[in-house]
Amino acid sequence: MDKCPNCNKKIDTEFVFCPFCGYAVKSINQDDKEPDITVDEAEKYYNLGCRYYEGIKVKQNYVKAAKYFLNAAKKGNLLAQCRLGSMYENGEGVEQSYEKAVGWYYTAAEQGNSEGQYCLGLLCLQGWTLEDAKDSEMADILGANVLDRFTLSKRIWTSDQDYIAAAEWFSKAAKQGHVSAQYQLDALYKNEDEVFHNLKKAKKQEQLESQAELAYNLYYGIGTEKDVDEALKLFQKVANKGHLRSQYNLGRLYEKAEDIERDYSKALKWFKKAANKEYADAQRELGVMYENGYGVKQSYSKAAYWYQKAAEQGEVNAQFRLGIFYEKGKGVKQDYEIASDWYSRAAEQKYSAAILNLAVLYYYGKGVEQDYSACFYLLNKAAKLGNIEALCYLGVLYEGGNGVEQSYEKAVKYYRKAAKKGDSKAQNNLGFFYDNIQKDYKKALFWYRKAAKNGNSRAQFNLAFFYESGTGVKKDVLKAIYWYHKAAAQGNDEAAIKLKSIITNEK
Repeated sequence: MDKCPNCNKKIDTEFVFCPFCGYAVKSINQDDKEPDITVDEAEKYYNLGCRYYEGIKVKQNYVKAAKYFLNAAKKGNLLAQCRLGSMYENGEGVEQSYEKAVGWYYTAAEQGNSEGQYCLGLLCLQGWTLEDAKDSEMADILGANVLDRFTLSKRIWTSDQDYIAAAEWFSKAAKQGHVSAQYQLDALYKNEDEVFHNLKKAKKQEQLESQAELAYNLYYGIGTEKDVDEALKLFQKVANKGHLRSQYNLGRLYEKAEDIERDYSKALKWFKKAANKEYADAQRELGVMYENGYGVKQSYSKAAYWYQKAAEQGEVNAQFRLGIFYEKGKGVKQDYEIASDWYSRAAEQKYSAAILNLAVLYYYGKGVEQDYSACFYLLNKAAKLGNIEALCYLGVLYEGGNGVEQSYEKAVKYYRKAAKKGDSKAQNNLGFFYDNIQKDYKKALFWYRKAAKNGNSRAQFNLAFFYESGTGVKKDVLKAIYWYHKAAAQGNDEAAIKLKSIITNEK
């Protein structure tokens, strides 16, 4: 034990902040001060604590877990401070001490940690009170600077619940998006009697979140040694207890085959479990599986169903895919107006591909009134977000003078920007410009060839015609047949007709 330099109250030397006045104690006993370590090392201490706490690849040992959490907590690791508070609260590996539990929770909470704030709120509901310093025997010690706020002045186990202080801490955590804190705050205002009924449920959820985070870190080697087998075991354990994010993560692992064998049936199983509990990401992935026939019979209607479920919850990828489905009539009745609505919703979340598709609808006047100015605005917005195809469409607007003053110079500028980044349509458009406007067939040939090799069927047709007619290149019927065949295989009807004509004449 030592004394806080600010309030002179006896405190444990391991506290970073004084639990009575909030003074930043940091390291009171300089003789015992450990050498400074990096943040990465502090995180390693925390992960070692998690390993011993959960018994991952080591024999479960709460004493060692507490030791490593303490090392990390001293160096400012907020998660370790919260875990240490929990261990003191429950007497795990340390002698049970509500004072120390509150002290560590408070240390993390005062630094803005939502979990620490939430745990303090729970302790308030269990009878540990945050009393106004004005009414405390410590008022003279604490000083005027803390008289107008709640402080940890006197902590006694009572049967009374401090709902005001609990609400204060829950509110701080809830503002940071802490779901359990939001639930508890809501319960306090609705029905105080419901709070205790749900305390255990909230605590269990905390434990699941902690285990899920550890499983994720183990799988990807974040702050700890990568261990796929142990991560999968822990994911399975948490997922079987109904943790939705872990169910989704398991589905993704089996779907994408990252470090494990691909298994669509298992992916489908876990996605469905989470999706049926309205987990939007899992609903989207079910849509992907049904759209592409991954482990299931391909069904656009089922894909549309799951995309719709996820999209209605604001999942942006699902909103975009649903827009495509309505635009193309895949699994749903074609409806450009509905397509534009879903593209608009995704566009509000700055999804560049959705912004581009919405711009194209304005260009052609499908589902919306034709508006080249709106198209131009949206294309610029998509381009600024890094969408390469949008650059090509800006070139199209300038080439045709639609919504902007006609300018071949600006058209070529945008085509080049997109073409250099691999956009095959822009490459073909450059070829067309040099072919038909500039009459520079060598440059046209260069860009047609680039686009053709990138799979653009129109460029493959144009290149084939160059070889057939000997335009800008030595005439070569075999190469013409090769590229007509390539284009025809992609559904280019003109290429199919040309191909048939050449073969017939050759005979």
